Amino acid sequence: MQQHTYEISPGKSLVQVLETIQQNKDYQKASDKLLIVYEPNCDSQFLDKERKTINKILPDVKIAAMTTFGPLHEKFIYQKHTRLSLFLFESSHVTILESDCLGKTQDAQGISFGAELKEIPDLKGVLCFSSNASFCPANLIQELLNANPNVPVFGAQAGTHTIAIDESTIFSKNRIYEKGIILVAFSGKDLEIQTEYCLGWKPLGKEHVITKSDSHGFVATIDDNPPEELYAKYLNVHFSNHFTENVCAFPLIAKSSNTLFAKVPIRYSEDGKLSFPAELKIGTKIYFSYAKPESLLQETLSAANRIAKFQPHGILLFACVNRQLFMGGEKAMRELQYFAKNFPSTCTCYGYGEILQTKTGGGVLSSSIVAVAFREGPMDISIPIKPIVDRKLFSQKKNTDLADQLITFLEKTTEDLNHTIDQLADMAEHEPLTGLFNRRKLNEYLEYELGKRHKDGDFSVLMYDIDFFKDVNDKFGHNIGDQVLTRISEIVRNSVRACDIVARWGGEEFVCILPNTKIGGAEILAERLRKKVEKSSFAPLKKLTISLGATEVRTDDSFESLIIRLDKALYDAKKTGRNRYCIR
Repeated sequence: MQQHTYEISPGKSLVQVLETIQQNKDYQKASDKLLIVYEPNCDSQFLDKERKTINKILPDVKIAAMTTFGPLHEKFIYQKHTRLSLFLFESSHVTILESDCLGKTQDAQGISFGAELKEIPDLKGVLCFSSNASFCPANLIQELLNANPNVPVFGAQAGTHTIAIDESTIFSKNRIYEKGIILVAFSGKDLEIQTEYCLGWKPLGKEHVITKSDSHGFVATIDDNPPEELYAKYLNVHFSNHFTENVCAFPLIAKSSNTLFAKVPIRYSEDGKLSFPAELKIGTKIYFSYAKPESLLQETLSAANRIAKFQPHGILLFACVNRQLFMGGEKAMRELQYFAKNFPSTCTCYGYGEILQTKTGGGVLSSSIVAVAFREGPMDISIPIKPIVDRKLFSQKKNTDLADQLITFLEKTTEDLNHTIDQLADMAEHEPLTGLFNRRKLNEYLEYELGKRHKDGDFSVLMYDIDFFKDVNDKFGHNIGDQVLTRISEIVRNSVRACDIVARWGGEEFVCILPNTKIGGAEILAERLRKKVEKSSFAPLKKLTISLGATEVRTDDSFESLIIRLDKALYDAKKTGRNRYCIR
């Protein structure tokens, strides 16, 4: 596999570059060919002419193209000329899927694309380009991942010449899309893809909540107040012509699965709403954030060194303009050069938002760099990999800057605050003796599961208590009684699935919520728990047993009706001799 990157300039025309590619012997014998085009010119007539020129000179190449950001302000370093990146594969293949998304829902389109991708053998990764900032592909790429959980989706939302007017456009071999999606599916037995996500911003201060928003990326209230109040209170920033520049250093940080991601507002509306490149759903928990430029550079340098160890044959970078607005052009270019140092053909673009969706989280991102490395065949372990070093980054200052000290203080204070909040939340949800969830948390889980309106038998609930537990306390004392409760809780916790919820109902009674479990599965678990407890040692007790009751949840169940039926099932087991389970 090879990657060749070209830039069109006054001395090197598009036709000249394409003819050079055409005459390349490696191009002629490649198993598949992909040309990625990053175009700063958003004029549709120009783009169509460019598309037709590529098709005429390279009729057998596959095309994925997007427009990029123009100059946001006078200090912004932006792409001025057309940039082409050619991927030549030895044995792998690319498949183009595309759609005009006018009048279509993201979910339906994502499900359709996901089904098509599932039919591609040895699928390793999917490149996604989207146009029109209002059509944020977050739901679409989530559907792609749902259909293909181990296949990363990466790419960008197309940029525009001026942020005030959305002229973002994408095009393929076939046509131009002003509101569309282009997917490039990479497949092959010998193909390997590694993705890296660089953020660097850290949460500061207290947690806030999105309380009113819509699917088009507009946020109307945060903590039930207009967004401007939040920025005015914590940053002393009001809505103005310079709002975006004033808040770029403080992205809002949220969490997707195990991944932190940033969101920066693009603009504000006359009615006081904030516009983001992607939807922030109601209930999303957010923080203000900040970073030292060195922290951003260090995280990117670490990612670049991991990519270098991968021994890539191709690298694509999707970078956010916010990093340049925050760090300045020199440092922003420096971090991109980390990747190009070992691989000069690395190709970079700036779009509305970076895309990276994996099973660990992600989505449509902001303020980040997404790096994607490609390799055909195994690594060559005989080749020494020299780590990339930035001596400027690690040079020691004689005196610590006062602003750096303040930032460090705020970061560590926030970490301590969040740690304390996590501890308090844990204490509020768990009971101290057994470490299981308490009754209040159990009620929350049960109400949530019931609220999902399951089909009959879609999940089951099990209740158990310790036989003759009062005799244990009376004969051996409460200390031994506590040890018995702890030991049984340990046995049960080690016997259920990670998705099951175990909680102490009260005294010696416990409840297990079993999602996606029919009553037959609950019976199997009940008998397994009964036998394990009966065979376990509880010295100084000679023997200990439990009784269990279980029931399936019905669609017409209320919280009260479910608990009454469950309690009766447990009563049946105790009434008919104990050390057994009964079903209602």
